[in-house]
Formats: sequence, C-alpha cells, structure tokens
Amino acid sequence: MILTKLSAEEISALESTRMNFQLNQTYPLSCKSEELFDDHFLLSYLEGVKKEVQAPDLLVAASIFSKRYSLVVTLPALMMMTVYNKRMSWKTEDLVLTDSLSEEWWLPGIFHQHIVTYEINDDHRLQQQEILFEELFAYHLSPLWSKLNKLSGIPVPTLWENAFSYIKWFYETVLPEKADPARVEDDFEWIGNADGNLFASRKNPFQSFWHDAKRHKEMRRTCCFAYKCSSDKIMCNSCPKK
Repeated sequence: MILTKLSAEEISALESTRMNFQLNQTYPLSCKSEELFDDHFLLSYLEGVKKEVQAPDLLVAASIFSKRYSLVVTLPALMMMTVYNKRMSWKTEDLVLTDSLSEEWWLPGIFHQHIVTYEINDDHRLQQQEILFEELFAYHLSPLWSKLNKLSGIPVPTLWENAFSYIKWFYETVLPEKADPARVEDDFEWIGNADGNLFASRKNPFQSFWHDAKRHKEMRRTCCFAYKCSSDKIMCNSCPKK
C-alpha cells in the first residue's frame, strides 16, 4: 500500500534526525545529493568541507563529510522502517543537503523533494527492506564512497565504519525508546547480516562492525581522523590509535 502523507508524529520524529521539511540552501555546502556523484563537483565540494571544518587535507575532509552525510542519509529512512513500519522512497535524485543546523559546527540537514512512503507488513518486510537498502547503499553510499576513496585516498572501510557508528548508536540508544524492542533488535540484526549485493559488494561491509557491537566492543577498527580537526588533537575514546 502506498502512503504519501506523513503524520505530525512522523514529521516530528524525522526532524529529530535532521530531516527538513522546508528547503533552505543559502549555505555554501548545500547541494543536491546527485551533484556529489560528479568527480569535478565532489572534488570542489571536498575543498569546501576542508575549509569549513579546518581539516589538514582532503582525506580528513572526506572522513568528516562521510560522517555528517551518512547520518542524514541513513537515519531518517531507518527511523521510518523500524518505528513506523514504512519504507520511504529514498532515491538520490530526490535528496538535497540543506543549510547547517548549527552556527558553531557544520551539521547539514536533508530535504526530500518527493516524499512517498510504502506500508511494510510482515509478509513483505524482507522485500521492502531489500528495496530500501539498495537505494541507501548499493545505489547511493557505495558508489559515493568509491569516489571519495579515489579523490582523497580515504580507505573505504573507514567510510563504512563512520556510517555504521551512527546506525549502531541509533539502534542501541535512540530506537529502543521509540519502537518495540524486539523489532529494534531484529532490524539491527538484519542490518549486520543483509546480503552484500544490497551494498553493491561481495560482502556486507557492516558485518565485522556489527559483530563487534554484539560483543560490546567499543573500540573502532578504523580511525575517523576527527581529532586532526580539533585544536587539542585529542583522539576519541574509541580510537584504535590510542
């Protein structure tokens, strides 16, 4: 069943994941998501991120960008799937990065130009999850991560762990208070064990990080390089370089 109208509760929940319902694009780093798949545009964009976050090089800028971007790209869609049993159409051409929600830090939002949602029932849950994951990962983050790797040298596993870190936090900290705990656990397990082809990969790139999470291992496998943008150069508690 296709549903195109969001409830007030759903809108409020999506806003908590930095999804905007008014398009604001006055900020230099605001752009259409599909523009990021052009190498020339993406390289120029990374230079802008480098300046904005005071990164020492493009590799660090790419890592910081991937953290900000993966949060606003993944969490709204996962919120709808797990809490409201709905799949929101999440095609790259419909998404727009909007102005920063903070004057102190670069924290972009996301705007969806053509919201369409599909009701998920138990009989078709797997099918709907697979469609969503192809849109999120196989057709979106996976090719974008490849471009970031080519242009900046950032290791692709670092980009996937940056994305997974927010998803892990979301499923362990936020969603258990908003949805049936059994549903939260089932969906998180599915995220860690979904087939690699849903990520345009031979293997699910989240799987090793997911296993670490299930073992309550807090140390990251890769460094996100965020410390290189701070004045004190202090590494985070989960940094493997510590």
